[in-house]
Amino acid sequence: MGHVKLGECALCQSALGLEDNHPKVRPGNILKIKCPRCNTVNSIKVPAERISKSTQEQNHQAFTTIEQEVAWIIVHDEHTAAQTFPLKLGKNILGRFSPDKPCDVMIKTNDVFMSRNHSLIEVMRRPDNVLIFTISDISSTNGTFINAVRKLSKFDKLILKDGDTIQLGKTKVVLKTRQSTQNSTDATENVKREAYTKTVII
Repeated sequence: MGHVKLGECALCQSALGLEDNHPKVRPGNILKIKCPRCNTVNSIKVPAERISKSTQEQNHQAFTTIEQEVAWIIVHDEHTAAQTFPLKLGKNILGRFSPDKPCDVMIKTNDVFMSRNHSLIEVMRRPDNVLIFTISDISSTNGTFINAVRKLSKFDKLILKDGDTIQLGKTKVVLKTRQSTQNSTDATENVKREAYTKTVII
């Protein structure tokens, strides 16, 4: 009998799951699962791809990539195609797509105001298992703006929260964390339904 991991607690990021033979572990079911660590009740949808493997070893292999995705950056801009990128623990450099100067999150865009290595998002896990997201500008040519208001100086290191809009050059992206969603598909769909944040004129 294996244990199927279905997601993480929105509050403390602890793993949530059920035995693979549990009658409610069926593709598409929305489950209410209480976190064993902080007692938060989480609503989690069971995706089909997580049910096909039954042993603990197989589940571990299947979830390795998913577990590494602690959040997502979604391009949400009037002039650039929608794109979704995973963030991992540690340092994630964001910038314009360039084979010659690659970074972790390479956005395909015609925005010449975005540098190839533009901003750095660092993801850290506190002792209480809560994730902290900070952003800094990597000496970009045209700056990094948060929520169309705050421009980061070269000395700034700002804490981000779920749903914040980041403007790189003239292109806007949105941070979505596991606080509000459990996978990249839901994160993308949630952002698509939101209105565009105004663009800061450079």
